[in-house]
Amino acid sequence: MSTVQQVYEAEKVSRQIYDLMAGRAPAVQGAICADLLSCWLAGHIVPGDEKATAAARERILKAHIETVRRLIPINEKGILEEYGQQ
Repeated sequence: MSTVQQVYEAEKVSRQIYDLMAGRAPAVQGAICADLLSCWLAGHIVPGDEKATAAARERILKAHIETVRRLIPINEKGILEEYGQQ
């Protein structure tokens, strides 16, 4: 799957999750995100090497948080436009 295809798929699934979370309390939304993130990270395993697994998960989580930070202004703009608060 190409990078472009991955982006389209991620946007499609993200929108479905967004719709499921809409209207729920922020604490519930945060718990959903935390659970999904922890499941995703748990799947990153270096067989037979707990230390390497932990290091890999740290690197992946750090890169993920950097991506989240870059996406905040983009999503904030969309939210403000959606609610007419440009």
